[in-house]
Amino acid sequence: MKLKRAAQTLFVLSLVGLQVYSCSPVNHTPPEPTKIDGLILPDGTVFTRASLLESVGTCILSEVERFEKQSQTFASTASIAIDDPAQRTLAQQAWKKTFDIWQQLEVMQIGPARKRTDPGGQDLRDSIYAWPWGDSCAVDSYLVSELYASDPANVSAEANGLGALEYLLFYDEKDNACSPEHEINTSGAWNEVTESTLRSRRARYAAFAAKTVAESATSLLTAWSPNGDNFLAELSTAGEGSRTYGKKRIALNVVSDALGYIEWAVKDRKLAKPLGLNDCDQELCPDLLESKYSRNSKENLKNNIIGFQKIFEGCGTNNQGLGFDDFLVAIRQADLAEAVNQAAQVAIAAVDSIEEPNLVSALNEDPESVLAVHRAISTLSNLIRSDVLLVLNLELPRMVQGDND
Repeated sequence: MKLKRAAQTLFVLSLVGLQVYSCSPVNHTPPEPTKIDGLILPDGTVFTRASLLESVGTCILSEVERFEKQSQTFASTASIAIDDPAQRTLAQQAWKKTFDIWQQLEVMQIGPARKRTDPGGQDLRDSIYAWPWGDSCAVDSYLVSELYASDPANVSAEANGLGALEYLLFYDEKDNACSPEHEINTSGAWNEVTESTLRSRRARYAAFAAKTVAESATSLLTAWSPNGDNFLAELSTAGEGSRTYGKKRIALNVVSDALGYIEWAVKDRKLAKPLGLNDCDQELCPDLLESKYSRNSKENLKNNIIGFQKIFEGCGTNNQGLGFDDFLVAIRQADLAEAVNQAAQVAIAAVDSIEEPNLVSALNEDPESVLAVHRAISTLSNLIRSDVLLVLNLELPRMVQGDND
């Protein structure tokens, strides 16, 4: 199958960008930290690692504030839709707005959003969006038992949050996601639920899950806010009084780990699996797409890259402000910084070049356009893995240490 012209052009551009950078001399010996702090950037800004960490933290806090506000609007809309089925479309739209913001925050999993076993972790990410561990069968089981109403504390994270909400709000069929051997099918319990009752229960379950998301968003905001637990200060003062990060390098490594989402999640899961490149026994596996019910997969990819850009380039308008690219400029790796920034732009252009409205259609009609996005993301992730982490003397994220692709 031939590449469409736009996808072909993007692939060539990404290769050209990588070749231009690869021909440039790279000093892989990072300067001493004491020689980094205080260096003057081309715009006259004095660079320090502390100011970079503060900029990253301030960016995350602003995104969490935006998400928390939208999640409250979504929860209110989902609640109204319980008694007014005509509001379901508005609930779907509110989910999309909420989800788009979260997809940028997916690349900012630092501190409170992470597992409790990680520094500063509070498990708040999974209570908002447990992907890729969603369980639609569990959702259907709870629709039968109504556990979300009778014992909400025992609803699993895999059947709650934004992932379960997508299934509840966008799937309209009378069948369920469980196997024929599952208890709700063998007992006849599922068949006893009428279509009107199923619609009502889905609406009530969705309102419960939306409330869960809003509550977790508030907890995440409190965790980051200077008026709350002030994790912003924990990140900003790494190596200088932070109880969480005893050294600046540890905190910088945590930020670079978050950026690794582009590789382990976007490249390897969101693209490689449905493209049939990983864990797929067929030529293509569209059922492995993220957000297959809402058809939001393409928007997810773009928002993930935008989230990456906010941390790597800067969080202000037109990506102004301190970012990891300034760290590279400070150690005289401006060409590498520009190569990464261009690779991110090429990846966004590749997503925008997909002519079909969603990735389900694109995989059916023009899979090569999706493959072009995978190639562009691969170029970006390879630059991070092979060059950026090396010159900054940072470690590979645990999620990608075993991946040699």
